[in-house]
Amino acid sequence: MEEAARTSVLSSRWRHLWKATPLRQDFLSDEETVSRIFNSHHGPIKSLCLSLLPSSRALSADRLLETAVQRGIPKLTLFCYRTTTYELPTFLLRCNSLHHLSLSYCRFPKTLPPAIFPNLKELRLTCVPPDNNLFQFLLPNCVSLETLHLISKSTREAPVISISSPSLRKLVFDRLVYDWEFKLEFIVKDAPNLESLMIGEYGTRYCTVKVLDAPKLQLLGFLCVAFKVLQLGGTLLQQQPASVFQVNAMPCRITMLSSVKTLAIKMEHSYDKTILDLLRCFPCLENLYILWFHFLVRACQSGC
Repeated sequence: MEEAARTSVLSSRWRHLWKATPLRQDFLSDEETVSRIFNSHHGPIKSLCLSLLPSSRALSADRLLETAVQRGIPKLTLFCYRTTTYELPTFLLRCNSLHHLSLSYCRFPKTLPPAIFPNLKELRLTCVPPDNNLFQFLLPNCVSLETLHLISKSTREAPVISISSPSLRKLVFDRLVYDWEFKLEFIVKDAPNLESLMIGEYGTRYCTVKVLDAPKLQLLGFLCVAFKVLQLGGTLLQQQPASVFQVNAMPCRITMLSSVKTLAIKMEHSYDKTILDLLRCFPCLENLYILWFHFLVRACQSGC
């Protein structure tokens, strides 16, 4: 765009041609700034970062997003402040050009259209109210979704988060605020193409995590050893009083554990018994990483 703008001094006929070049607006801007940019630039929009202030009006935000959709936007970042309650418009959910979408402090409408984000490849949800019914409808209908970043702010809003997606390959899950009373059950129920599952420090700490069906899973981490309940396929590890862990073999053992090649563990105290129990769940493990007091140590490579 800078080169196109410079050409405007060479010829009077080229003075306004730079306004038709693809627009990449990658810095977070309020709706007034974005509106001025859109009014002076009429080319296709490649990326947009829109910040909605508490004083923002939903109607003006809808107009800006509608303009971006009409110009074929592939990458959108929408950030709302905590005091702002903005509900995503239906036309945005049907956008065919979107490939990357990042949402913070936004709300999905209660009634969703049958076709949602038909070509979306990557979705990042930060502090979006984690309604489990939303996940059950949203993920299976995003047929092109490959990467999902989910950052939750409170388990009190949804005590159970269940993930099912036929196309998902990479899943990242964490909690934004650490809460001792935050009781969460995170379940990967049906993910036939999932290859990477990354769980943040507060994602597994004193919570229940279940990976039920992910036959292609190759990378799993960072598992906090101070988990409450951890089910990996047909193996169940459960924390007992006095930091004693009990391992129970489930009636049906799922063979997905043999697909995991890389495992990452976070430790704060001595959990030798727990680590040994975990390693038994991965017969084909090749790489083991241990994060000990914020220091990453490569413990093993090949031949685990």
